[in-house]
Amino acid sequence: RSGNIFSHKCKHCGKESIASYNTVYEDEENKMMIFYSKSLIDIADAHSAIRMRKENAVSDNCNIRIVDSPNALKEKIRLFELGYDDRIIEIMKAAVLENKCESVREFGQIKEIVCWPVNDQYFELSIIGEVTKEYLLKKELYDMIKGKTKNMLAKEECPVEVNLDFAID
Repeated sequence: RSGNIFSHKCKHCGKESIASYNTVYEDEENKMMIFYSKSLIDIADAHSAIRMRKENAVSDNCNIRIVDSPNALKEKIRLFELGYDDRIIEIMKAAVLENKCESVREFGQIKEIVCWPVNDQYFELSIIGEVTKEYLLKKELYDMIKGKTKNMLAKEECPVEVNLDFAID
C-alpha cells in the first residue's frame, strides 16, 4: 500500500533498486485480485490461473484483473481500494487521449497512461512517453461517464484485461 511493492533495499549498502516480478495481488477486503505479468506468455498463464480460480469458486464476486506494468498494478490497487470502477477510468483515458490528439506527437512513443484520484475532487492522469505530461481531471468527468455508461457496463461481463484497448472497443 505504500506504492513501493517492487522496491528493494540492500541490507549492506542501503541502496534501493526496483526489481519487478510476476505477482498476484489479492485483497479480500476490497474483493480484488490483480495479476501482474511482464510478458505475453505470463499473461496467458494468468488467464489459465483465473479460469482455475473461477472453476473452484475462489473468485466469487471478486474483481479480477491482469496488468502488464508496475504503474498499472498501483493504479488498479488505488482505484479498487477507493471504490472506483477502473472501466470508467479507462474510458476517461481514451477520451483525454482523443481530445489531446493534436498534441500527442509531443509525447513521442506513448509507453503508458495511468490515472488515479489525488483527492475527492480530482484525478491525475499521466501520459508517459519520451516526455511525460500530467493532467488534472475533475471528478465530474468520472461521474458523467459513469452515468452515461451505467446500463451498458452493468450488462457486460467484465473482462480481466481492463485497459485502454477495452475503452476504445
